[in-house]
Amino acid sequence: MRALIDVTHPSLAHVFRPVWAAWSAEGHECAVVARDKDVTLELLRAFGIPHVVLAGVGRTQLGRARELLAREARMLSLARRLRPHLVIGTSAHAARVAFCVGAKSAAQRVLSAAAGKGIVARSGGDRIVSGSRINVNGDLHA
Repeated sequence: MRALIDVTHPSLAHVFRPVWAAWSAEGHECAVVARDKDVTLELLRAFGIPHVVLAGVGRTQLGRARELLAREARMLSLARRLRPHLVIGTSAHAARVAFCVGAKSAAQRVLSAAAGKGIVARSGGDRIVSGSRINVNGDLHA
Protein backbone atom coordinates (compact mmCIF):
# COMPACT_ATOMS: atom_id res chain seq x y z
CA MET A 1 0.00 0.00 0.00
CA ARG A 2 1.09 3.56 -0.65
CA ALA A 3 -0.07 6.25 1.77
CA LEU A 4 0.29 10.02 1.89
CA ILE A 5 0.05 11.45 5.42
CA ASP A 6 -0.59 15.18 5.89
CA VAL A 7 0.76 16.51 9.22
CA THR A 8 -0.41 20.09 9.69
CA HIS A 9 -0.19 20.44 13.49
CA PRO A 10 2.14 19.21 16.26
CA SER A 11 -0.57 16.98 17.72
CA LEU A 12 -0.79 15.12 14.42
CA ALA A 13 2.89 14.20 14.63
CA HIS A 14 2.00 12.27 17.79
CA VAL A 15 -1.22 10.83 16.34
CA PHE A 16 0.30 9.63 13.07
CA ARG A 17 3.62 8.41 14.52
CA PRO A 18 2.36 4.88 15.35
CA VAL A 19 0.43 4.69 12.08
CA TRP A 20 3.54 5.64 10.08
CA ALA A 21 5.71 3.26 12.13
CA ALA A 22 3.37 0.29 11.71
CA TRP A 23 2.86 0.82 8.00
CA SER A 24 6.57 1.36 7.37
CA ALA A 25 7.47 -1.75 9.37
CA GLU A 26 5.09 -3.75 7.20
CA GLY A 27 6.88 -2.49 4.08
CA HIS A 28 4.22 -0.02 2.96
CA GLU A 29 5.36 3.17 1.27
CA CYS A 30 4.44 6.17 3.44
CA ALA A 31 5.13 9.72 2.35
CA VAL A 32 4.66 12.43 4.96
CA VAL A 33 4.04 16.06 4.13
CA ALA A 34 4.17 18.63 6.90
CA ARG A 35 3.31 22.21 7.68
CA ASP A 36 5.87 24.31 9.56
CA LYS A 37 3.55 25.06 12.48
CA ASP A 38 4.86 25.49 16.01
CA VAL A 39 7.03 22.41 16.78
CA THR A 40 5.64 20.08 14.10
CA LEU A 41 8.89 19.74 12.15
CA GLU A 42 10.99 19.30 15.30
CA LEU A 43 8.71 16.49 16.45
CA LEU A 44 8.86 14.71 13.09
CA ARG A 45 12.67 14.95 13.12
CA ALA A 46 12.82 13.69 16.72
CA PHE A 47 10.59 10.74 15.79
CA GLY A 48 12.78 9.96 12.76
CA ILE A 49 9.91 10.45 10.32
CA PRO A 50 11.07 11.64 6.89
CA HIS A 51 8.88 14.47 5.66
CA VAL A 52 8.55 17.17 3.04
CA VAL A 53 7.53 20.76 3.78
CA LEU A 54 5.34 21.84 0.88
CA ALA A 55 5.32 25.61 1.43
CA GLY A 56 6.67 28.30 3.69
CA VAL A 57 4.50 29.68 6.47
CA GLY A 58 2.32 32.63 5.55
CA ARG A 59 2.41 35.39 8.17
CA THR A 60 -0.26 37.71 6.75
CA GLN A 61 -3.72 36.89 5.44
CA LEU A 62 -2.46 37.08 1.86
CA GLY A 63 0.60 35.02 2.84
CA ARG A 64 -1.57 32.34 4.42
CA ALA A 65 -3.72 32.19 1.30
CA ARG A 66 -0.59 31.74 -0.81
CA GLU A 67 0.66 29.07 1.57
CA LEU A 68 -2.59 27.10 1.33
CA LEU A 69 -2.68 27.29 -2.45
CA ALA A 70 0.98 26.29 -2.74
CA ARG A 71 0.54 23.40 -0.27
CA GLU A 72 -2.39 21.96 -2.17
CA ALA A 73 -0.74 22.31 -5.60
CA ARG A 74 2.49 20.70 -4.37
CA MET A 75 0.64 17.96 -2.51
CA LEU A 76 -1.27 17.16 -5.70
CA SER A 77 1.99 17.04 -7.66
CA LEU A 78 3.52 14.67 -5.10
CA ALA A 79 0.39 12.51 -5.04
CA ARG A 80 0.42 12.20 -8.83
CA ARG A 81 3.98 10.85 -8.61
CA LEU A 82 3.35 8.62 -5.57
CA ARG A 83 -0.11 7.40 -6.66
CA PRO A 84 -1.24 6.70 -3.08
CA HIS A 85 -4.02 4.29 -2.20
CA LEU A 86 -4.83 6.40 0.88
CA VAL A 87 -4.43 10.07 1.79
CA ILE A 88 -4.90 10.84 5.46
CA GLY A 89 -4.91 14.14 7.34
CA THR A 90 -7.18 16.78 8.80
CA SER A 91 -6.98 19.33 6.01
CA ALA A 92 -9.41 19.81 3.17
CA HIS A 93 -6.35 19.63 0.93
CA ALA A 94 -5.87 15.97 1.79
CA ALA A 95 -9.43 15.06 0.78
CA ARG A 96 -9.32 17.06 -2.45
CA VAL A 97 -5.93 15.62 -3.43
CA ALA A 98 -7.19 12.09 -2.72
CA PHE A 99 -10.22 12.74 -4.92
CA CYS A 100 -8.04 14.07 -7.75
CA VAL A 101 -5.76 11.01 -7.77
CA GLY A 102 -8.47 8.42 -7.12
CA ALA A 103 -7.29 7.48 -3.63
CA LYS A 104 -9.30 6.83 -0.48
CA SER A 105 -9.20 9.69 1.99
CA ALA A 106 -9.58 9.73 5.73
CA ALA A 107 -10.12 12.83 7.81
CA GLN A 108 -8.48 12.25 11.16
CA ARG A 109 -10.61 13.15 14.16
CA VAL A 110 -8.54 15.11 16.65
CA LEU A 111 -9.23 16.14 20.21
CA SER A 112 -9.12 19.72 21.33
CA ALA A 113 -6.98 19.76 24.47
CA ALA A 114 -8.35 23.15 25.48
CA ALA A 115 -12.03 22.29 25.19
CA GLY A 116 -11.81 18.54 25.78
CA LYS A 117 -14.24 17.96 22.92
CA GLY A 118 -13.86 16.05 19.67
CA ILE A 119 -13.33 18.30 16.68
CA VAL A 120 -13.96 16.85 13.26
CA ALA A 121 -12.22 18.16 10.19
CA ARG A 122 -14.81 19.03 7.57
CA SER A 123 -12.71 17.97 4.63
CA GLY A 124 -15.07 15.90 2.54
CA GLY A 125 -13.05 12.75 3.15
CA ASP A 126 -14.33 9.25 2.47
CA ARG A 127 -14.28 8.51 6.19
CA ILE A 128 -13.77 10.37 9.44
CA VAL A 129 -11.77 8.17 11.79
CA SER A 130 -9.76 8.12 14.98
CA GLY A 131 -6.25 6.67 15.04
CA SER A 132 -7.49 3.42 16.58
CA ARG A 133 -9.71 2.85 13.55
CA ILE A 134 -6.90 2.56 10.98
CA ASN A 135 -5.17 -0.78 10.70
CA VAL A 136 -1.82 -1.50 9.08
CA ASN A 137 -3.50 -2.52 5.83
CA GLY A 138 -5.01 0.93 5.47
CA ASP A 139 -8.52 -0.37 6.06
CA LEU A 140 -10.82 2.23 7.57
CA HIS A 141 -13.23 1.01 10.19
CA ALA A 142 -15.97 3.55 10.89
